[in-house]
Amino acid sequence: MKNIKYCILCILLLACLPACDDTFDAHYSKESGIAPELTLWQLIEQDANLSVFAEMLKKTGYDVFLSKSQSFTVWAPTNEALAEMDMNDVGKLKDIVLTHIARFKYVAGQTEVIAFALNRKQIRFAYNNGSYTMNGSELATVNQLADNGILHTMKEPIPFVKNLWEYLSEPGMDSIRSYFNAFYLKMFMPSGSKVIDYVDGMAVYDSLFYETNEMFYTRMDGVGFLDNEDSVYTMILPNNAAWIKAYNQRAPYFETEAPNSDSVQHWNTQYAIVQDLVFRGRIDAPGQLDTLVSTRDNVFRDPASLFPASTANKASNGLVYVTDELKHNYWESWQHPLKVEAELAQVTLLEAGFPTAPAKVSWVYVPDQPDVPSKLCRLISNGNDSKTENTFLLFNIPNTLKAEYNVYAVFAPIRYLYKNFSSERTKIMYDIQQIDRSTIDQAADQQVWKSLVGVTPGGTGKRPDDNETDSAVVKKMLLTTIAFPEANYREEKATIRIKLSSRISAAESRNGYNNRMLLDCIILEPVKN
Repeated sequence: MKNIKYCILCILLLACLPACDDTFDAHYSKESGIAPELTLWQLIEQDANLSVFAEMLKKTGYDVFLSKSQSFTVWAPTNEALAEMDMNDVGKLKDIVLTHIARFKYVAGQTEVIAFALNRKQIRFAYNNGSYTMNGSELATVNQLADNGILHTMKEPIPFVKNLWEYLSEPGMDSIRSYFNAFYLKMFMPSGSKVIDYVDGMAVYDSLFYETNEMFYTRMDGVGFLDNEDSVYTMILPNNAAWIKAYNQRAPYFETEAPNSDSVQHWNTQYAIVQDLVFRGRIDAPGQLDTLVSTRDNVFRDPASLFPASTANKASNGLVYVTDELKHNYWESWQHPLKVEAELAQVTLLEAGFPTAPAKVSWVYVPDQPDVPSKLCRLISNGNDSKTENTFLLFNIPNTLKAEYNVYAVFAPIRYLYKNFSSERTKIMYDIQQIDRSTIDQAADQQVWKSLVGVTPGGTGKRPDDNETDSAVVKKMLLTTIAFPEANYREEKATIRIKLSSRISAAESRNGYNNRMLLDCIILEPVKN
């Protein structure tokens, strides 16, 4: 995590550095004897035509900031340009101030550059036919050198446009803002900071910090870099009313008996709200799309139903749809289908009560069969003894919710492996079990499991209504429909498992049946109400 962030940080810093003007720096230097002595703040403070901007700096605390020894560039709007400014709204004043200040020196020249303002806005600093512009706004004066940077003045201010992250600070967004802020990180950057003093042998820094948020990183559990002006997203933004309604809707799915159950349920519920709010690109006509994929890779088949009827708000890095109700389907969003491949199963060779020789269990590769996409299957052969069931598979099922699922087992026909057995099939038995949580940390042979489908202790299992594999094609067999009594979401150890075996009668063994089964996977699909 830290390595990733430091790498990203280095890339950002390199991108932020403006092109050096060696001639300019050499001309205005202490060695040349004409180095300026005033700071940027002092230059601005003494300019009567910048008194409004100077007042804005004082009210936001950036008068002190521009007195530091680090290098900055300021594009200061004149008094005339700020004539309509509301000087009582400190929040808006700060947005404007941060848009007009950048770290490092940006010299007005005939080369166009992208300046990175303190609020990370990317501003186009250009030259055209003898005049200079900043984001299309014309400059009045350029290249006034200060001891800690460069001052330009502007005939009109640079418009401030919120990005997606900044929209979370809008009134009525307290709930989602509080959730994201819980993942906020602020890291000290010693390489970008300057030692200005020593106290009791300890360095005192004029400090530079890097700020980020874990919820930005999609490689982990994040939803996208909402503060990145280079990225383009569309976000459905729930206000407080929408958040509360969504929380109450999702919370029952995450009820659990895990340690710290209330906290676990709370955080999982909140994540279920935010995980599918962000989509890549600008989506201004969702009704024209057949499908839409969130940044968490969940697919939605009716995009128009997700978005409110209101017009999207333009952000500097995309679009924002503010809503008072979230309309995601649970089976497309937080209650995901679950799939466990056959190769992940545990194989138990001897079951209590059946001390016979173990059956044959093997990995097999099923080539050239498009309906078996995983190719790697489990082949279990109990022989053809109808009186024994000495081998079965156990599947741990992670990330189950307190919800209803259709439970399927997918079988390939034996003829895919042995062409001579073109009519062979078998019959399936299953059990679905939940662990006694008090035994979850004990050794495997000491753990206590109970059947959720009515199989008695020591019983061989339960038959599905349609329990026969197909001799010709892949069959997705419905084992049962079940509602789990609690969630087991993102826990280290699964609390639900499925037991699977084959069993036939003596008569069936003489009529084309065998205890061999070729298993592809187990699938749990949400029941759609």
